[in-house]
Amino acid sequence: MIARYEDDRYTFICSEMINWEKLTIEQTFERGVYHIFCKSYWKFPLNYSLVISSYSDYINDIVDLKLEEIPSDWLTQILCDMGSRSDNRIYPSRDEPGSYATNIMFDNNNFSGFCFYYYENSSKDGEMCINLSFKNLKGFRILNLSQILSLKGSEFKTLDGRITDQEYTDCNLVIRIPSRSSIIVILQVVMLPWLCSINWYQDIWFEYSVEVMIRKIRRKENTDIVELHPEGLKLYEMDHDRGIIILIENLAFSNFKISFEVTSIKNLELKENEDILITDANKRNFEFQVKSKGMIILNFGTLRSVREFPFKLRYIYQIEKTE
Repeated sequence: MIARYEDDRYTFICSEMINWEKLTIEQTFERGVYHIFCKSYWKFPLNYSLVISSYSDYINDIVDLKLEEIPSDWLTQILCDMGSRSDNRIYPSRDEPGSYATNIMFDNNNFSGFCFYYYENSSKDGEMCINLSFKNLKGFRILNLSQILSLKGSEFKTLDGRITDQEYTDCNLVIRIPSRSSIIVILQVVMLPWLCSINWYQDIWFEYSVEVMIRKIRRKENTDIVELHPEGLKLYEMDHDRGIIILIENLAFSNFKISFEVTSIKNLELKENEDILITDANKRNFEFQVKSKGMIILNFGTLRSVREFPFKLRYIYQIEKTE
């Protein structure tokens, strides 16, 4: 793996792997300083020498560097730069078009010793949430797990509670990335690549504060607005990546009691709200008061990934004016 080194920062240039005794990389380099990182899987019971050579029309010196002479986060820097420039992108939210996820995976015939998942959260006010689920993660270890878990709200869980360097078995990595920041998950190969196995799935969504959600509802073009009462009682409904938000706002001087009945619901559930009284065991009927100049938020969130399980909500309501 070759990276350009300038002002204590790395820029990824290229990488290659071959199951042979000699590896050649042909690349045009601009003037500058480049660092070469290499790893050899030598499986024979003989001593060997690792030789790095350069070929060009000009003399280029290759100098050995000690570990303390390079940044401690060299690998994270290089792979983050690689991930940020990859075309293999997934854009998980229609509301956050600048945020994306990418992964670089290698099969057992072309292994570099690492694979990784890179997440870029460019949202101004939303938290990017990832549930990265592994099944039988064998032959890898999560190299930067402690860095990931330093993010507030992030956690790592294994099905049986066991954690070893070579086998996590079934596990989930929940990551919460603050706005305008990024994170990388690096999996390091710790055994022969062709003996490794990995099955994975990821779910990505965004979470916002109540204030931000209200602001989004009021300004969003596709928000449905219903006039519930001529004195100034309004209902706003907005679909988003993880469900449906209903905001009922009372601009009147009177109070209103609303009886709400869900007639059809799919892959959604009402999130807890102490201001809402649920009147049946199936959580289909509930009542609440909307005081003068106040509001109520009904947050129907998805039960599972909306990419595979679309959601639906239908409802009716009755309004009673109170003093």
